[in-house]
Amino acid sequence: MTGDLLVVGLTGSFGSGCTTMAEALKKKHDFAGYHLSSPIRTVWDEQNTLKGATPKRTELQDIGNEMRKEDGNETLAKAIATEIDKAAVERAVVDGIKNEAEVQFFRSHYPSFFLVSVQATQEQRWTRVRAEYDERGLPYSSFEQDDVRDQVEDLGHGQQVALCVDDADIAISNNEFRQSHASAVTALAGAFPPYLGLMKQEQTELRAPLWYFKQNSIETLPFEGVKARAF
Repeated sequence: MTGDLLVVGLTGSFGSGCTTMAEALKKKHDFAGYHLSSPIRTVWDEQNTLKGATPKRTELQDIGNEMRKEDGNETLAKAIATEIDKAAVERAVVDGIKNEAEVQFFRSHYPSFFLVSVQATQEQRWTRVRAEYDERGLPYSSFEQDDVRDQVEDLGHGQQVALCVDDADIAISNNEFRQSHASAVTALAGAFPPYLGLMKQEQTELRAPLWYFKQNSIETLPFEGVKARAF
């Protein structure tokens, strides 16, 4: 099944809109959804039995780093790939890719794997996640510390979002403020079809509907790698 399976991986700084993009692909383009943090959250839930408790970002980062350190940098990617392969789906989107080894594993395991980065300015991302920090009584400086750690840790088994973004086949800028979550899902879903055509080899060059991107304030930046790997 892996030969016919289309897998899209999502990477980007937290608050950029990766999870919203994943929802857009699930709702509008028939993708099955997976998140690389699912095994991490399972471990956290086992360690924290207090009803209604929610994990801190740093706690999940620590668990993910420890899992990669103990079982190899590909361990989270392997766990999700096992789920995908068992499900026998035709399209899958994997959110939460944060380590370069995860990218390399998916590329070696799935012939039709494409990495998409979703990007937004730090200011815009803070606007989107501020409530999460305010709820815990944490200042902007805590967001900055989490962001720096998320981008690049000096650890082979650590967070490497900046490296993953640099290695993306496609970059989508998601800076626009949306009035509602539903409108954000619709806008990101509409940005994807031109790239989906490339991935499925239904077209051999990017034919983006620029009127759509301008109307919805979306910038899309195709990387040369998408053609080099797909065609």
